[in-house]
Amino acid sequence: MGSLSIIMGCMFSGKSTEIIQRYRKYKSQNKSVFLINHSSDIRYGNNVVITHNKVSVPCLSCNTLTDLLTSNKFKNADIIMIEEAQFFKDLFTFVTTSVDKYDKTVVVAGLDGDYKRQAFGDLLKLISYADDVIKLTAKCNHCNNKAIFTKRIVDNEQQCLVGGKEYYIPVCRKHFLFI
Repeated sequence: MGSLSIIMGCMFSGKSTEIIQRYRKYKSQNKSVFLINHSSDIRYGNNVVITHNKVSVPCLSCNTLTDLLTSNKFKNADIIMIEEAQFFKDLFTFVTTSVDKYDKTVVVAGLDGDYKRQAFGDLLKLISYADDVIKLTAKCNHCNNKAIFTKRIVDNEQQCLVGGKEYYIPVCRKHFLFI
């Protein structure tokens, strides 16, 4: 039977680090792993999942997922892992089909909300389908308390603005609301 694990949280909470750790664990168990990242995530390079500390593993970068259902990489994979899940418009269909129809083990990582604390993509829709959900936190950029939100520090109203510390900081509830 298939299964779904969700790793979510604000920026700088360790989602990519968790994906890479699980990827390496599965590979050490001789599992066939198909790691996918959204093609818009080119902050540190193409066709890689990479942490802010520059730890990386190779992956396939693409814009859509459902076309992959017929690929040999998908068919031969024991584990499907998706980084930056919030960017994929077809995430819900791909993941539920992979788990329910093709009995794949799927691990999805992404933001649980945008810089306005609004739903971002289909990640939250998948929670009721998940076997397990992990919400990671960071340290608040202002007080070092638990950060659960991403705050944009540049003047730009687009929901999708790919960037790192030059655009975003992790913040606690107090500093999200009052700074």
